[in-house]
Amino acid sequence: MKKLSVIFCLTALLVAAIVGASAWAEPPSGDVSKKTLRVGTFDSRAVAIAFAPSAIHAKYLGDLRQRHEKAKADGDEATVKKIEAEAQAQQDLMHKQGFGTYSVDNILKHIEDQLPEIAQKASVDAIVSKWDLVYQAPSAEFVDVTDLIVVPFEPNERTKKYIRQLKDHAPVPLEKLEHLKCEH
Repeated sequence: MKKLSVIFCLTALLVAAIVGASAWAEPPSGDVSKKTLRVGTFDSRAVAIAFAPSAIHAKYLGDLRQRHEKAKADGDEATVKKIEAEAQAQQDLMHKQGFGTYSVDNILKHIEDQLPEIAQKASVDAIVSKWDLVYQAPSAEFVDVTDLIVVPFEPNERTKKYIRQLKDHAPVPLEKLEHLKCEH
């Protein structure tokens, strides 16, 4: 009788192991619903346009101006030229960002701590520039968060008007922007 009970126990364990292994190895049967991915997209040009007149950018420009004036007063021509080159590079970058599809990561770093709250307000799982989207699954849902992502830069009504007008204009191709030189 003991032998029969040991065989029965071993058989039960073997069956349980086989059933467990096959259940783990095979996908579940039936209708499995996939959660829809909600992606917030924004027009990076709007971010650049909102940033340009912002207090954050004004502080950067003020600091740059002070450094420039100090270098001039000190007769430090090398630093003067370096600061002037930095200012020109910043202006060129702002044009690429404001008129084209150039990355605005350097601007977004100023509000990175606010991005989770923006995502929560829009009920999105991720936020990306609409120009960086190279593929979208039919099941993914996209939400324009442009209006929310510019709020931290406190755009005035004039700036908001420019941002609204972006929808009517395609970005300038980067190749054209590369050849433009800005004059101060």
